[in-house]
Amino acid sequence: MPESVDADEDILNDLYSNVKLDDLRHSLAFIAGLQAASLDDPASGLDSETIGRLRNPPQYPATIDDPHVRAALENYMHLKHSDSDFDHARLSYIKGNNLDPAEFPTLYQTKKIAEDITGVYSVMHDMCPNSCIGYTGPFSHLEHCPECNEFRYDQALLEKTSGLSHSPDWPQIQALYRDPQSAQEMCYRDEKTQDIFEELERRGSLDSYSDFFDGDDYIKAVQGRKIKDDDIILMMSVDGAQLYKNKQSDCWISIWIKKFVIPGLVVPGPNKPKNLDSFLYPSFHHAAAIMKEGLPIWDAHRDVRYLSNLFLAIATADGPGLMYLNGLVGHHGKMGAVSTVDSQDASKPGGSHYYPALKKPLDYDYWDNLVALLSSRTEREYQQKRLETGISKPSIFLGFPEHCILGVPWCFGSDIMHLCSLNLPDLLIPLWRGTFKCDPTDHVSTWDHGRVVAASSRYLPGFFDRPPRNLAEKISSGYKAWEYTLYMWGLGPAVFHDVLPDPYWQSFCKLVRGVRLISQRSITREELVVAARCFAEFEDEFEDLYYQQRADRLHFVRQSVHAPLHYANEVFTKGPLICSSQWPMDQIHQHSNPFANLGQRCLRQAQTNTLKIIMPALDHDNLKSTLPAWAKDIGGGFALLAKHDRTARATTISESSAIQEYVQANAPQSPTLHLFGPGPVKVARSARLRLPSGLTTRSLWCEEDREHVWQARNIRLTYNGKLQFAEVYYFFQAIIHADRPPETLAVITLYSPPDVKLLQASHYTLWSCHHQGDAALVVINVKMIESVVAMVPHKINGEDRFYVVEKPGLDVADMGGYSIPEDADEEDLF
Repeated sequence: MPESVDADEDILNDLYSNVKLDDLRHSLAFIAGLQAASLDDPASGLDSETIGRLRNPPQYPATIDDPHVRAALENYMHLKHSDSDFDHARLSYIKGNNLDPAEFPTLYQTKKIAEDITGVYSVMHDMCPNSCIGYTGPFSHLEHCPECNEFRYDQALLEKTSGLSHSPDWPQIQALYRDPQSAQEMCYRDEKTQDIFEELERRGSLDSYSDFFDGDDYIKAVQGRKIKDDDIILMMSVDGAQLYKNKQSDCWISIWIKKFVIPGLVVPGPNKPKNLDSFLYPSFHHAAAIMKEGLPIWDAHRDVRYLSNLFLAIATADGPGLMYLNGLVGHHGKMGAVSTVDSQDASKPGGSHYYPALKKPLDYDYWDNLVALLSSRTEREYQQKRLETGISKPSIFLGFPEHCILGVPWCFGSDIMHLCSLNLPDLLIPLWRGTFKCDPTDHVSTWDHGRVVAASSRYLPGFFDRPPRNLAEKISSGYKAWEYTLYMWGLGPAVFHDVLPDPYWQSFCKLVRGVRLISQRSITREELVVAARCFAEFEDEFEDLYYQQRADRLHFVRQSVHAPLHYANEVFTKGPLICSSQWPMDQIHQHSNPFANLGQRCLRQAQTNTLKIIMPALDHDNLKSTLPAWAKDIGGGFALLAKHDRTARATTISESSAIQEYVQANAPQSPTLHLFGPGPVKVARSARLRLPSGLTTRSLWCEEDREHVWQARNIRLTYNGKLQFAEVYYFFQAIIHADRPPETLAVITLYSPPDVKLLQASHYTLWSCHHQGDAALVVINVKMIESVVAMVPHKINGEDRFYVVEKPGLDVADMGGYSIPEDADEEDLF
């Protein structure tokens, strides 16, 4: 495997003097700029007041005594969609409180107040109007773009033609410690690290992985004293953003992640950057400077001031974006996976693209290969060495101090979000539909299954966020990442059961099982082994089923087929991949005038995040946990929500029997037993229940008269020691024990056990069962409910059945952990 490297400043300087190609010299110049970075350097773009505040942060909690200023800040934080919203709210407040307009800050004044309190403001830099480069670092003195030759300034007006913005990120980090509660929460890493090392000492290894801190990379960095107590661990992410619906756009955004998303940089387009290093440089320059001198922190929880070190743990992007960051060749390169494995790929005869088939072990040393690339004297020699080494340029991350980063290339994480939600679907669906590009000597077949997906949407609970639309109609007009996720890894095993030939379907189900396992927020070592096996078998079968060692089908074997092989090992080294995925970057909302407004919106979001941290009372989102007046808090994070019966109503015979059985089983000596029979039982029903996770489960009583509702009445629970799925009829409260508060119960009907043969054939991804109606009515305590699921109708051999769909990312990815022996009989299992 390749060794991670730390850049030696003297070696790079020596290399720079001998490098002949301009692009490589530019890359080394940006690295050298980071190695020499200082806050006092004019290239930082920071004014003296900001630098002084960074080095001497406030050592007192932030407070606002003026109620009008407080109201103005609240409006500024929560009325983000247009300036007119703020102005209307301001006028209403002034009239309602009979104020002089001068007593309530204007929007401009409020922005200045937010800037003064948070220390967050916008720093502007020139950029090419075609978004080729930013005029930063070694490009700061140029008068025209070296890529497109466009002038930097309008020659008639001598004004800059375009600009990019970023906000100083580190005041936002300091703010995390300025509120006592937030500062206490920031102790999580130190406490988690102590628990990890105690478990390692006790057991010798970890049994599960639920955080980046469980990964071997972090553990070794702590053991090697690269990471110490009170250090700040960061993740960096960059990606292109689609700002227009159903239209390609090339706005690029970078973020830092530490408890919340910190906007780092906005490249407003209109085109893809030609040199992303030049855009990242201002934000990276600040980070490198602070890594050298440390970040002063005042901890409000402990009332202490100390110097904290920044440590960049993970940098991530989608496949093309990652090429900008790590300097390695893309997925079409001969060694597209070289950062994580050891593969030599194959190309078509006479072709320039390489595909990860027929892999062979290869000794690989990143630093030696980088030096070889930098020694290229001609463009032809460069292209040859680029092909041989798998490196296209030195990574700008080599400019960070060696003790503040995991090292190159190991700091770069996998892109599980794009691979699972876009790349794999983009490969498999066209293959299945017969629309995938094929050579003239090849043959295609078609299958049409889009309508099945659209018909399933209403059975997905609302918290699934975006139910998949009809694939056949929408696939060419912007099928969203989350839709693909639900479609492929949720609905897929059932939707494709009668569509794909059995060998193709079973192979796909192995991939589904691996993706579900690897997408969990917490994953055990045993599950990692299963996921690795599923991915390995899928890749092997993919080549046999699709590629078939035919040269005219070699382009079927994309990097997305090969990449999952390394996911299990990456969980071992970096913790669950969901923790370092691109999902935070994907949560960028569209805007009516995106290029003009996105930079200001990012600035406003950065200020809002900081205000929420240092003054939690301004954070209305914290009030979401407050229950409405008509709710009933039943403890443990559970609460009954409206609607409620005003009076007790008689239940059906089946429901009464289930209630009576529950009472007799749980309180046979109860003095209130006479209230539960014989005869019909009367109860006051409730329609909805909030779970500790924040999800709301509804009931059949709530949904039966509502059309076009996204169903949320199906639940997962453990009943009689077994994983079960059920439909909720309604909730109610009853006094079972005279000396205890009322119990909150639910009348539910259990779905049948799954079809064992189908469960096995689908590699435990398709839980298909029957709705049993009143024949399976039982009563449970609502605190047995674990989550809300979707039960989607389907037919098998003419039978009406339902299959389970969990929201991807929840911890039941392997269908409850059923482990079924190959020779098991149904009566032995259920």
